[in-house]
Amino acid sequence: LYNLNILQENVGAADVYPSAATLAQYIETIRLGWQILPPGTLDDMIRRMLGGKQGAISQEQEETMRERLAVMDRLKPGKYIAGTSEFLRYFGAMFEDDFVVFENVQYGNALYVMFENWEALSRRSRIDLLKGERDGFKRILHGEGWADKLKALLREHRTYIPHISDGISGQFSRARLIGPSAGGRPPRRLLARFPSPRCARAS
Repeated sequence: LYNLNILQENVGAADVYPSAATLAQYIETIRLGWQILPPGTLDDMIRRMLGGKQGAISQEQEETMRERLAVMDRLKPGKYIAGTSEFLRYFGAMFEDDFVVFENVQYGNALYVMFENWEALSRRSRIDLLKGERDGFKRILHGEGWADKLKALLREHRTYIPHISDGISGQFSRARLIGPSAGGRPPRRLLARFPSPRCARAS
């Protein structure tokens, strides 16, 4: 018991499983939850995300977390997200209801941008996400220019494209990028309502 307590203090979590348990059975016991946090200073965000468990990550990982949060902060998210699994390492930002970015400083070679179904996707393991069809999310490797790629994807998602006037003064149809297609690229859908021919003639 003493050794388990020491382990928990150093890695953030510890538990006991039967020796005959399979890897799949173990993974099923891990459930990622999350809490929504309002924006704040970087120091405040890190403190709240770690929940007083600064010792659970290394100094290098904390600096990585700070750098990546700074990138997200410049893109002006509406809310932040902190993982609440036993192995607390996840954090991210919600830019829109259908555009959420997730990071993990321990397996930090990529970030995940999740769209409409992000609540369900965020509870799946990284291995599970990568072995299946990559619908509903996009993966950006932390290589050269990763921040620019994230910025471009967010800009594309938020873009409104004007179309031909529908004949009513000051009214235009608009198309917005609203979510992922099977290839991971957000499709376009018309949002504006077109007037009926009768209304157009009456005007």
